[in-house]
Amino acid sequence: MPEKKDNSDFLIDIPRFSDQSVYNQICALSLQVGNASRAIQGRWSLRRHVFIIPAAIVLAIIITALVAYLLPRALDTRLTFRVVDSVSHSWVWGMRASIDRKQISEFYQSDRGPVDLTFTHLSAGQATLRVAAANYVAQEIPLRLHIGANTLPSPVSLVGLQIPHLDHFTMVESSSPAGLSVEVRPVSDSGEAVLNHPCIDLWIGALVSRQMKGGTPATAPSNSGVTRGDHLYGGRVSWVWNADPAASFRYTATIPRADIQSAFAPYLTIDYIIIVPDPRMVDSTEIDSLMQSVSLNTNASELRAYLDAHGAGKKFRYFLSTSWNVKGL
Repeated sequence: MPEKKDNSDFLIDIPRFSDQSVYNQICALSLQVGNASRAIQGRWSLRRHVFIIPAAIVLAIIITALVAYLLPRALDTRLTFRVVDSVSHSWVWGMRASIDRKQISEFYQSDRGPVDLTFTHLSAGQATLRVAAANYVAQEIPLRLHIGANTLPSPVSLVGLQIPHLDHFTMVESSSPAGLSVEVRPVSDSGEAVLNHPCIDLWIGALVSRQMKGGTPATAPSNSGVTRGDHLYGGRVSWVWNADPAASFRYTATIPRADIQSAFAPYLTIDYIIIVPDPRMVDSTEIDSLMQSVSLNTNASELRAYLDAHGAGKKFRYFLSTSWNVKGL
């Protein structure tokens, strides 16, 4: 069901002429017409009327044209607003907004992020702005529109529900100035990358180990005979969201360079855990508290049992994966 906002949260209370600057211009132009008329009548002799009257006519025509252009704008009822993802604060893919039998549809809004959207030629009075997108919680916002410009005081923030058809994640590691950069790519149950989806507040953890072979640090990639050595890093890793419409992935996590560069480790093994919360059931604070009570060094079967006992499948989903032969820093 769409989420309804209380009137008091988004109530627009704008004076009858909300385009005050436009209204002021109209008044000023009208005043100029009056002044011009009085000047013609009282300040100029009959001899000069031959020159002044045509000029006054031209001036009147110009002023009338400006009034004809500005007045409809002052009287047009319009609504300006923004729509953002509640986590990334970026644009919402496939957003649809409607009001007064008018609709705006957007796939993405701008390479620079969200932009203002405007409905024009609306009816003044009570109205409802409806905003929705696939895999988001829809919203219905009651409004009272006044003649002129109406602007929502804050963006409409849509809460993402899920990454659609998510089956697993693939990780692509590379060196970066900050450390080990990890592209976190969601993959659908059909095996295709999921490119346009809500920004879900993922909890990503990584256990980084020195990769060993024959009892010594591995010096070349290998698909057999390699094991995990001592742990170089274990904990939550931060991520950023890539809003570029042309991007082939959205999440990029970073494992800090200072934590994994000090030891001799030509190759690394990284065990990941990714928790995908259902925002209707649990928030990131609760997930963080849950993960602080368990070590990432716990073996996979025990970790699965712990997560299953604490709401997996109802409050969140989790994914475990391992990357071998990751080139060290």
